[in-house]
Amino acid sequence: LKASQTSNCCSLFMDFPFGCLDVFDEKKKEKEEINLEVEKREFILDEEQHYINCWEFYNNILGEPKFWAAPMVGASELAFRLFVRQHGADICSTPMIHSNGYSKSEEYRKEYAFIEELFENEEELDRPLIVQICGNNIDEIVETAKLVEPHCDGVEINLGCPQQCAKKGFYGSFLMPYHNFLFNLVSTLYETIDIPILCKIRIFNQWEKTKELCLTLQSAGCS
Repeated sequence: LKASQTSNCCSLFMDFPFGCLDVFDEKKKEKEEINLEVEKREFILDEEQHYINCWEFYNNILGEPKFWAAPMVGASELAFRLFVRQHGADICSTPMIHSNGYSKSEEYRKEYAFIEELFENEEELDRPLIVQICGNNIDEIVETAKLVEPHCDGVEINLGCPQQCAKKGFYGSFLMPYHNFLFNLVSTLYETIDIPILCKIRIFNQWEKTKELCLTLQSAGCS
């Protein structure tokens, strides 16, 4: 991008809402009962081919990245990503995107513009790119993943956010105990989209619990 284009690009994001907030009209809708104690769906992963695909993704699509600009709410929008790429970032993530808002609201989607939506033939300037998604509704997360799929190289499910907003919205690290739900979520995504699925997690105090969660996600198709 030319200097003038970068300046205009930066100005597009100055008024975006900052902070860990679910901006999709959460106050106006009644609080829904959330039950994640579910049965595991039937799904069998071709593990050998999956391992091959994962290494191809890391080596060929991501280019064996050494420096990854992690997702930061209120910071990792397009202008910031272009900036850090100029200073050595090999790969970038978007800010955390709420599936509830993104899957339903055109206005919400406009807040997370991709470079090809603003400038023609410049998409390679913001690649490789991972879109991070949060939520606790499989249909909404899948719909969000389908919408962002043409604009990125992979999607990442946020299972790691420990903040109060994640507790209130019941997403992020507060989903980690629900292995069957997470298996169903990741395996459904695996069967629906054609780009890799990543999962951001935190470490349990007990190593075995962490290992069990990782194996569950891996068996569902997480890369």
